[in-house]
Amino acid sequence: MAKWFYGEKGQQHGPLTRDELLLKLRSRELASDTLVWTPGQENWRPADQVPDLLNLDKAQTVSERSVPTVAGSRAEWVPRPTGPEISSSAVVSLVLGVFSVSCCLAYVLPVTAVIAVVTGHSGLKTIRSSEGQKVGLGLATSGLILGYICLVASVIFWIFAEISEESLERLDPLEELWELQSPDGETVLPEPEGDLE
Repeated sequence: MAKWFYGEKGQQHGPLTRDELLLKLRSRELASDTLVWTPGQENWRPADQVPDLLNLDKAQTVSERSVPTVAGSRAEWVPRPTGPEISSSAVVSLVLGVFSVSCCLAYVLPVTAVIAVVTGHSGLKTIRSSEGQKVGLGLATSGLILGYICLVASVIFWIFAEISEESLERLDPLEELWELQSPDGETVLPEPEGDLE
């Protein structure tokens, strides 16, 4: 598939597919006299002078999905403009990030936080490599932040749980004293070992 470039305000932009360039020209985001170039073309030329881009108003492209609508008695095809789509990994990351925070508050294992972090990184990678075809950078970042917060909170929780468990084990000698009570509630002290004389 041929890659297209266009010049705007003294800067080169692209590469774009032919369909992407046609969409920009049809939507008037680019003027019809915008300079364009593709490999195999000798020089930069205005878009309205390039044979592959002629008849911009009538051309139908594969990337445009068309929706039939009924106007009177016959169906007309109206092009539906396509835009960038939201990265599903970013959405999953955000949902699991929010869910992991609620699970973290309920002291549940942070499995959802790990999945939120993994899908968040996957979403960021997908968005950055899509050249504008996917969006959702904020969703993926939010999911990552919430996932990492939950993981850190879980680690801190488990550290404090271990510390408090060790503290309780040190209190065991006191528990033995309570066990040395007689049934009537009086404390029975153990007999001393050896002579006190």
